[in-house]
Parts: sequence; C-alpha cells; structure tokens
Amino acid sequence: KNENSRYMERQPTLETLQSEFQEPVYHKMYFKTPLAVNNCVESMIGPTYANHEDYGVGLVLSELMTFSFLIPYVREKGGAYGAGCAMNESGLIDFYSFRDPKIQRTYSHFERAIQDVIGGKFSLRELQEAKLLAFQKLDKVLEPSYKGLLGFTRGYTDEHRLHLRLRALDCSKADLQEFAQKYMM
Repeated sequence: KNENSRYMERQPTLETLQSEFQEPVYHKMYFKTPLAVNNCVESMIGPTYANHEDYGVGLVLSELMTFSFLIPYVREKGGAYGAGCAMNESGLIDFYSFRDPKIQRTYSHFERAIQDVIGGKFSLRELQEAKLLAFQKLDKVLEPSYKGLLGFTRGYTDEHRLHLRLRALDCSKADLQEFAQKYMM
C-alpha cells in the first residue's frame, strides 16, 4: 500500500510513516549448533541492478574473488566444502562458505580477499577469466515470457542489459579496486 499510486490517489491525506528499513542496521550473529562444521556468511550492501555502472564491475569482482581468492583459501586450504562471493540484483554482496571446519580463519580470509583486491594482487589473466564467468551469468538464455516479466515488473530493458554488459566487459583492474574500496570497506 505504501507505494501503490492508485491507493495514494484515493487516500491523499495519508502520511508516509518513517520505516525502520530506511537506515541499514548491522548485526553480528552466532548460532551454536552441535556440529563439527558450520556455514559462514558475511554480507554487505552494494549497488543494485539498476546501477549498471557499478553492478557490472561488482559481478566481475564477485567471480574474481570466488575463484582467485576464496576457493583457494577457504576450500582448498581450509577444508570447507565450498566458498565464494555472490552479488544479487537487490544489492547484497555475500561472502559465504559451507560445511566449514575453521570459522575464524574463514572470516579472516574474507577480509584478506578484500585487502588483496584493493592491493591489486591479481593478474590480468585472472581478470579476463572473471569476466568470462560473469558473462556466463549475464548471457544466460531467458525464456521470452520471463524476459517480458522482468521488463514489466522490474523495468529491465534491452538497452539497460547492453549497458551492463559493456560495463562488465570494459572494467579494469583499477575499477575492481575502486569497487572493493567503495562497497566492501
């Protein structure tokens, strides 16, 4: 009801109430379970899909962090079943690991991966591989009905998708470092 324009036209005297969701609230939670392994997640707020300038860079960066930093650090050396960095359309950036026996080291590796990106400790080949992985997600085939649904409900246009693709293709090492500094620190 808050954002439905027809409802607001019929009820012009209603005031918009302050929402508890306008300012981000940060939580640190730990749930103790009787298991020898754990799932670890660290989330932060990033750009949404509508911000194609930053979102395209973020997609490439999430792939780079997953395959160049988190899988080698957390999965191969740390013993977790899986690890990675993911970015969704609503702007959440998630670092995760699952079935992880070394919780504290995993969170240290999350921070280390961010510092390594900011410090530029990745090669141009790793950047190119991350771009290919990001395009695998960007170029997935959509059913015509789903494509129309996204255009109608979320306002995604072919032009917006093209700008997003071009930005992901053109991002440089400096762009990834700037993104990490801006959204992950």
